[in-house]
Amino acid sequence: MNEKIRIYIEDATYTKWSFIDAETNAEIGTETFPALEKVIPADHGLFSRDVFEIVKEDPLELRILHSNITLPTTVLAGVLVLSDHRTYGRTENKKRLLYKCIPDDLHLPVFLVPYDVSLKFSKVMVNKYVTFRYDNWTTLSGTANHTTSLSGTANHTSTTMQGPANHTNTTMSGSAIRLTHPRGQLVETIGDVTDLSSFYEYQLYCKSLHVSLTQFNKSAIHALKEKKHEEYIDQIFNNPDYTIEDHRDRTVFTIDPPNSVDFDDGFSIQELENGHKMVFVYIANVFVWLEALNLWDSFSQRVSTIYLPDRRRPMLPTILSDALCSLQEGQLRFAVVFSFVIDPATGQVIGLPENRCALINVAKNYRYEERALLVNDEFGKLLALSHKMDKTNKNSHDVVTFWMVLVNKHCGKFLASEKTGIFRSSYFIHPMATSTSDEQNCLSEDTCRVIRSWNNTIGQYVAYTEDNASLLDHEMMSIKSFKPRESAKQEEVTHCYIHITSPIRRLVDLLNQMMFFVSSKLVTSMSTPAANFLDAWLTKPKIDYINTAMRSIRKIQIDCDILARCYTSPNIMTCSHDGALFDRIVRNDGMVSYMVYLEKLKILTRITVSQDLNLSVYKVYPFKLFLFEDESKVKRKIRLQVVSE
Repeated sequence: MNEKIRIYIEDATYTKWSFIDAETNAEIGTETFPALEKVIPADHGLFSRDVFEIVKEDPLELRILHSNITLPTTVLAGVLVLSDHRTYGRTENKKRLLYKCIPDDLHLPVFLVPYDVSLKFSKVMVNKYVTFRYDNWTTLSGTANHTTSLSGTANHTSTTMQGPANHTNTTMSGSAIRLTHPRGQLVETIGDVTDLSSFYEYQLYCKSLHVSLTQFNKSAIHALKEKKHEEYIDQIFNNPDYTIEDHRDRTVFTIDPPNSVDFDDGFSIQELENGHKMVFVYIANVFVWLEALNLWDSFSQRVSTIYLPDRRRPMLPTILSDALCSLQEGQLRFAVVFSFVIDPATGQVIGLPENRCALINVAKNYRYEERALLVNDEFGKLLALSHKMDKTNKNSHDVVTFWMVLVNKHCGKFLASEKTGIFRSSYFIHPMATSTSDEQNCLSEDTCRVIRSWNNTIGQYVAYTEDNASLLDHEMMSIKSFKPRESAKQEEVTHCYIHITSPIRRLVDLLNQMMFFVSSKLVTSMSTPAANFLDAWLTKPKIDYINTAMRSIRKIQIDCDILARCYTSPNIMTCSHDGALFDRIVRNDGMVSYMVYLEKLKILTRITVSQDLNLSVYKVYPFKLFLFEDESKVKRKIRLQVVSE
């Protein structure tokens, strides 16, 4: 039997599992391969998703061909259980006690890991969030007894395998009995399970999002020691491969949330001689700094800045994200500029926007709705013009979103015509084009803005290629949450939509910025490392990685935010709160998932319910929040429940 077989183990108890052909993904049953009846995962040292082949059926011999868990580079996240004061033997040299470690991955068994307990000031032991590696899953040769079971794993004494299972291509047979639980070695102790900051960090490890920026930081600091910032600015400004205009005389201002330091975008407005208005949208030029500092080979695998309640985890080193690339007031900064000519009488865009690169000096960094912004003449002109173009633009939040969407739409159309770019697989639809007038009346402006923002970020990313051009068009034509009214205008629906306005904090935007520069001839030549960087991230495995990571980041940010709110203000769980439903998804198991925005709490979360509840999107329902956590705080979740009327 030479088939390569992958095993899927249902849970940590190792009481139910299934097999598939590793090459075809077809299910394999014991009727077809009776020898599989003898395969007992716990006895054979198999982990879920391991690939093996049967070398001999009687007596049974297996060869493990691939095991991701046992790779030296694989780091697992889990909870080290100390609070029950129970230990499970010692290491082979008798120097260290073994403790139970519960992996975050529910398909993995409990591990035993050595740990040195420090009882400096208190005898109360608190469970720890940790990371660890697989060490071994050894056997007790000649004995028929397992160590004490920790997770309900069935203690089989049938055919097992001789020797450790920590290497691939290992053949296993014989009559030795494998220990019930694998051994692990601690890599890092993150912190106590009672500490919320440790919980946030632990979530990053659980979702494989904990990416070190150490090398990226070192490379940036080293490069910046070679020249002064001013010298780099002169070098970039005078680079013959770039066409950079001098816009230092323009009054450019930014509008961002309180405490924000990574300023991606800015604005300027001027009146033309014919009475038309010209709006300049400035987007941080990250490319020129990465190119000048030659940081392409140091770029990490972090695909986005991650915003958690305790702190921000930036995508770029802070010397770039918070300084050189950020459009800080009073500083010389490089930006790509999109200029739109508007007829103020009609609010219509005249002709196509012009694109250029520029050196600017930002006049002021404003915060949303702050008084200094609201009394500023330049912002007043921009707000009035934006409102003329779209009556739903009523405040600074609306203005920023409106112009960012306009730039993303413009660049999406341009890159599609150039047959390049990374596109959103669900198109952007104006929020007021998605519901009836009755539904619009029941949703506040704040709720509509949140829905619009969510719609601007959801969806898969799809890289344009000749092979998937038709697929791209098909995916652009589909949407899972909003459906436009039949009366919606064509301009309210945009099929070719990209992200390009946040290159400091989102990798896709940086990649699209690079492709836009090349296609529009704003950059006539880029370095080989830059071209290699771009080509590498445009491959399907990398795009898949970006999509997976972005989904995980959105989930972690939402889950951690609502958990922090419930811990810091537990009284919010004592009463009901009105929430608007949107983004309906019917799951494979028949359950229905919705996004919910609790407006008064400013909380965005997801709820999964039975179809029997018959809830409607764009309607408001009462909800209650509940905290669920087990005694050891291995798992903690906030759940939303619809309050029966």
